[in-house]
Amino acid sequence: MLAEKCIKAVSEPLHLAQGEYRLGVSVGIAVCDGSCDADSLLQAADKAMYAAKGNGRGCYVIAPARASGTGSDLSAPGGTAGTTRPAGSAHS
Repeated sequence: MLAEKCIKAVSEPLHLAQGEYRLGVSVGIAVCDGSCDADSLLQAADKAMYAAKGNGRGCYVIAPARASGTGSDLSAPGGTAGTTRPAGSAHS
């Protein structure tokens, strides 16, 4: 999955003259069937990203698919609906 590849790439050590640094990233993913607008898709991805951040470094969250014309939003507390997995887990 692309999210796992991005997390892995960013987590590689960054070697600078001052020392070695490690970065982390959280990824929020949202999809729609083509009938939603860009703002609602971005809002769903943003909520999924904050849910991933809440789960710790190196995670991604996939927001639930939005049905055509429903305007539904993430319904789980704190936007945690969908699939949450740490990158590289056995279930990825």
